[in-house]
Amino acid sequence: MAELHARAQRFTIKTAIRYREVGGTHWFEGTTENISRSGVLFHADHVLELNTALQMRFRLPPSMSADSSGQIHCQGSVMRAAPTDEARLIAIAASIRSYRFARGHLET
Repeated sequence: MAELHARAQRFTIKTAIRYREVGGTHWFEGTTENISRSGVLFHADHVLELNTALQMRFRLPPSMSADSSGQIHCQGSVMRAAPTDEARLIAIAASIRSYRFARGHLET
């Protein structure tokens, strides 16, 4: 019998996110909808192909982070992309394979 894995708890967090293909030079912007330990769902106007490896950066709200000057840097890949009800926006679901907390301002 296959072992069932519980889905990671999702937290509704609306914050700015920057993302790009691994090795890319241009950052794109979006807004997160929810975040879990294993992934992030965000809305953006630049879509990436499924399975594209990407880097993401965002801040957690002060209620979830002791250091409001820091940001989360993570790497993952695009798992799903679908149009949203909002004009020109795409909902992108990305896995999070690794992450680290970085102090300081949002880097470019």
